Amino acid sequence: MINVFIPNEEFNPLLLHNRYHDLPFVLEPDKFNIVDKVKYADVIPDIRYQDTPGFRMEDKIRFLGPDFKNQWILRMLHTHVAEAIPSSSNKYEKEPWLPYTKNIIVVDTNLKNTEEVAYNFLWNRQKAYFVDYDKFDLVNRLWTQLATKKMYELRPIPNFELGMPTDMKKFLMPGRTTFDRGAVRVGFRLRLKEVAKITDDSFYSDWNPDNPMLLWPEERLFDTQTELFDNFAGWWPIANEYYIKSFVSVYVETITYTNNNISNVITEKTLDPLIKGHFILPFGYAGLIEDIKNFGFKLPTWIDYSYDKILDVEKRFDAYLESFSKVRNLDLSKFIEYHNRDRIDILEYNRNLFFTKPYDSLYEKLKIRLNQK
Repeated sequence: MINVFIPNEEFNPLLLHNRYHDLPFVLEPDKFNIVDKVKYADVIPDIRYQDTPGFRMEDKIRFLGPDFKNQWILRMLHTHVAEAIPSSSNKYEKEPWLPYTKNIIVVDTNLKNTEEVAYNFLWNRQKAYFVDYDKFDLVNRLWTQLATKKMYELRPIPNFELGMPTDMKKFLMPGRTTFDRGAVRVGFRLRLKEVAKITDDSFYSDWNPDNPMLLWPEERLFDTQTELFDNFAGWWPIANEYYIKSFVSVYVETITYTNNNISNVITEKTLDPLIKGHFILPFGYAGLIEDIKNFGFKLPTWIDYSYDKILDVEKRFDAYLESFSKVRNLDLSKFIEYHNRDRIDILEYNRNLFFTKPYDSLYEKLKIRLNQK
């Protein structure tokens, strides 16, 4: 086992808020032993340095005391992704610690960060909440907070040969467009929403703070859209009803400007529709579609994904909109035909992958790194 220092204090300079940031270790309880004394630890997780009283580097060092010099600092980037070259990001993340120790390992959700530890926390989180909710303590975690178990429950993927709802739409368009989410991707999302509004064939969210029109989660914790807007924690999956009454999720992923030589990050924006039983039409970094397929998912032949190979981001987005337009021009009867044809081989297959593909083990990767050091 690997001994991990998690402070007794829920709020502390290292993890800021234990329940928000210790989930990677909670997901492998038979591999990580939680200790509350630095001297007994093999590794010490640390969240991003903040220039805020109580969370500066001097506060971290003071909190740890003199016993941490032989332990390994884990710079945990499992809740954060950036459009950055891994080597530059690693240098930046290690720099604040270098005056105090050289024993630093970066744990990154970017699977291209092979210089350090590339850890697919986003896959693990998705699998834990949707497949193994009762195995772990998942209440009040980062990005979920007030979310309930019901919000991560699935319904059967519909077989429209047996009948279908009368108020079907072609597309489901989520996408948070408040600019604290990152100006780059928000810009693309706003442009996509403007295209979406041209015709009434999509369910979509409008994150206008003055008049929010959001897609509800599976369990409605609030009575009004304004309350939902004000309390939204980041990952409350869209209600199953929207997926059952539409066919294709059209959205902008988190990483958009790089390519898959630099980035390999598949977030809940892609994983949610795949487990819910949707076809997907995502815009992201060049090579995102390739990465989705290489992970094991299947995508339909009737959607044009050729935009994925275009390196220039603006040209890629233009080609993406063309692909969206091609699909949009299909009659609703075609969506029904393709859904029924591909339901087992693609939609059910993709959902089943979440149940059969194993968790990504942080323990196994750290064990290798610690033995190498």
